[in-house]
Amino acid sequence: MTMPLLLSSQPGQMFAISGQARLSDVQTTNLQFVYALRFGLDRDMAGTCRRFGLLAEQAQAIRALMPERLWASVCAVGHTSLFLARSDVVTLLQAPDAVAATLAAARPAFASIPPDQ
Repeated sequence: MTMPLLLSSQPGQMFAISGQARLSDVQTTNLQFVYALRFGLDRDMAGTCRRFGLLAEQAQAIRALMPERLWASVCAVGHTSLFLARSDVVTLLQAPDAVAATLAAARPAFASIPPDQ
């Protein structure tokens, strides 16, 4: 099943998809990200887990969900991001191109907002 790539440069903009649902910018980002994860997991599970900090159980759960269930889950979560920015995201974006990858690899990718425990 091919899903459209949804992009917008307008913060808070709503998207109409096939007349079935309207997604906010946060929901659209969640949907794109979870589909990218699923695609990556199908191609290289170990590499995708390493790159995105996924546990094997999380990866298996994401892979097991059908595209329609992913869509429904993203809609149900609403306007809450499923994926948080790294605590050093600004530093990495402002770093010179020649050192950004080295900085990213050398620092652990902790979320800027700690998850609920």
